[in-house]
Amino acid sequence: MYPKHYVRTGFGIGVVCLVLAFSAFAQSKDLDRNFEPVVINGGVFPEFVGAAITPQVNELFLYAYRADSKSWEQIPFQFDEKNSAGKYFNPNVDEVAGLDDNDELAFMAKDAGDRGIGSWIDDVGSRSFVRYEIILNDTLAPGKTAWVYLYRSRSLTFSPNLIDYIQYFKSTTSNLGADKIVSQFYELSNAANGFPENLVIPASAGGNGVDLLDRLKFRAHATLVIGVNINEENIKFQAARSDSVRFKEGRVRVIREMEATLEVDLPFPLPNQQFDFSTPPIFYYPYSATVGVAIPDLGNASISSGRMSFDLNATAANPAMKFVSANNPEPGFTVDGLANETLNKAVDNVLPGGNWIYVNGSQGTVVHRFPLATTVGGKRELYFKDNNSNDSGDTGDKRSYGDVGINITDGISPPFTLSYQGYFLGKEQGSSMAAQIALNEQNPLQLEFAPQDFGAVPVELVAFNATVAEQNVHLEWLTATETNNFGFDIERRHLEDSDWEKLAFLAGKGTTTEPSRYVFFDRNLQAGTYDYRLKQIDTDGAFEYSHIVTATIGLPTTFMLAQNFPNPFNPATEIQYQLAASENSGGMRTLLKIYNILGKEVRVLVNEEQAPGFYRVTWDGRDDFGQRLASGIYVYRLQSGKFVATRKMALVQ
Repeated sequence: MYPKHYVRTGFGIGVVCLVLAFSAFAQSKDLDRNFEPVVINGGVFPEFVGAAITPQVNELFLYAYRADSKSWEQIPFQFDEKNSAGKYFNPNVDEVAGLDDNDELAFMAKDAGDRGIGSWIDDVGSRSFVRYEIILNDTLAPGKTAWVYLYRSRSLTFSPNLIDYIQYFKSTTSNLGADKIVSQFYELSNAANGFPENLVIPASAGGNGVDLLDRLKFRAHATLVIGVNINEENIKFQAARSDSVRFKEGRVRVIREMEATLEVDLPFPLPNQQFDFSTPPIFYYPYSATVGVAIPDLGNASISSGRMSFDLNATAANPAMKFVSANNPEPGFTVDGLANETLNKAVDNVLPGGNWIYVNGSQGTVVHRFPLATTVGGKRELYFKDNNSNDSGDTGDKRSYGDVGINITDGISPPFTLSYQGYFLGKEQGSSMAAQIALNEQNPLQLEFAPQDFGAVPVELVAFNATVAEQNVHLEWLTATETNNFGFDIERRHLEDSDWEKLAFLAGKGTTTEPSRYVFFDRNLQAGTYDYRLKQIDTDGAFEYSHIVTATIGLPTTFMLAQNFPNPFNPATEIQYQLAASENSGGMRTLLKIYNILGKEVRVLVNEEQAPGFYRVTWDGRDDFGQRLASGIYVYRLQSGKFVATRKMALVQ
C-alpha cells in the first residue's frame, strides 16, 4: 500500500460546480479540447515501473468511464520507449526493461471520460495493482475537466473495437523519404527529400478529398565563399542506409526521424559542400503534425536569412480558400494566386500562441503555427506569397498559392532549428478555432495523478467549489464515502504569498457510505485573489491535500456605509464601509467622524487617504481624549471624495 502523503494530488479532482442533489455523484466530462494529444512521462506512475509496454507483451491499458451507460471503455493509447538521453531511436536501447521515467504515454484528450467513482473495470487481474486516475484540467477554462484511468493487468487484452487513429506507410521505392502518414482525419505524403508534398483532408473528415499542398519548404541563404540558397531539395539520402528514415507507429501517433546529407552545389570549379543533416523527432497525431528542420553548423559559412513556409497548390484557388491570421483578421484575404494582397507582416518577437495562421475553404481547414526559439535571428516577420507566376528559383510546382510562414533575418548563427506545426481539420471551422488552438498550445492542460486501490478510497471527494459574494468566500465540498475520516483543515493563501494558513477545522464523519456535505464561510476579505485547499486527516494521522480552488474578491463598484454592529452596543461596536474606484484610483482623503445628538464632533476615527476597498473600524465609545461617553444616540459620518453618508447608533452604558 503506497503511503498516503505520497499521492501528488491527494483526493482532489478538477474544480466543478457543486451538485447539491446527493444522488448525483458522477462528475461528467466537460473538457472540449478535442484536437489535442496528451503526452505524459512514465515517471508519474511509480507503482508501474517495470510493467511490460512492448507491442508483443503489454500490461498497461487506458480506460475512460462513460457515466451515461455506467460502463468502462478502452481508449486508444501508446507507450513509446526512450533512453536517458531522450532518444527514441539510435540507439534504440532503453536502460530499463518495461516502463521507466523516460518513456511516454500518449492519448487524445477527446477520448477522456467521466469520473469513475466507486467503480472498477471487470478484470480480476487488475485488482492486484493500483490504478492511476489521470485528471485533465483546462487552464484556460477552470472547471472544465475530464478523466482517464491507467490499469495494470496480466489478464487483459486489447479490445477488438479499439480505434487505430494513424498509420505509417514506409516508402516502397529507393526514395527513402517518400513515405506516407494516413490519419483518420488527413493524409500526408512526403517527397523524395522526406518533406510533405501532398495533403488531403478526406470527405469523411469534412474536406473534399483533393490534394491542396505543393510543398512544406525551408530556406536559408548562406555564404560559402559565394552566396547560395539552401532548401529542402538539398537533402539527399544514401540508398545504402536503410535506417536513414526511422519511425515508430502506434494507435495515437507516428514518430519519425530523418538522417541524411545536406548537399550544397557550388559553381565550377568550386567543390560541392556536404554537411550532416538530421531532423528533430517529427510527430504526427490524429489532427496535427509537427515538423522541425535542424540547420547544421556550416563551418565558416554565415547565414543572412531563414524561412519555413507552407505552400498550397492550384486547388487552393479553385474555389479560392480564405487566409486569416492573428494580425490579419477577418475578412482576411482570398488565396487566388494573383499577388494583390497587402498584409500586416508583424509577428511577436518570440512567436507565442497569438501568431496563428488560418486557411479555410471547401478543401478543409489548415491552422499553421511556426514555433521559433527566442535565440534564433534578430528580426522575424510574416512571409506570404500568393503569386501563380512561374518562379524558376522556387521548388515544387514553382508557383505560390498562399505560401505562408515566418522569415527570420539578422544575427542568425547555425546550428538552429526551424519548426512547423499544422492542424488539418474539416471545412468551416472558423478562424476563432485557429485562435483557440494557438491559445491551447500556449496553455497546456494541467494534469493530476492519483494512485487508487481496488478497495475503497479513504475519502471520495466528488466536488470542491468556491463562490464569492461581496467580501465573502463560500466553500462547499461533497464526499461520496468516507473511511476513518477525522476531518478537514481548511487552508488559505493570498495569491502573492507562498505560505498557507489554517483557517479552521471541520470534523469528518468517520466511516460512512452516505454522501456528506460540508460548508465553510471565509468572511470580510480584502480585495485580492485567494487559493483554498483542504487537508483531509485520517484518524491515524495520515493526511492528503485536495486540489486548489481559487476565488477573487473584486474591488467595490459602489460606496457604502453599513449599519454598525452590534447596535445598541457596550462597550464597543464595529463600523464597516466600502470605497469604490474613482478617477483617483490611487486613493482619496477619507474622514469617519462621530457626533453627539447635538452635532458636536466627539471622535475622529479615520482621517487619511485610503484606496478603493473594504474597511472595518472599531469604536470603543470614547472621545478623542479617551473619556468614556454617556449613554445616548450618536451619529457617525463618512466622507470620501464626493461621497457622504451618515447613520445613527445607540451607546448603552
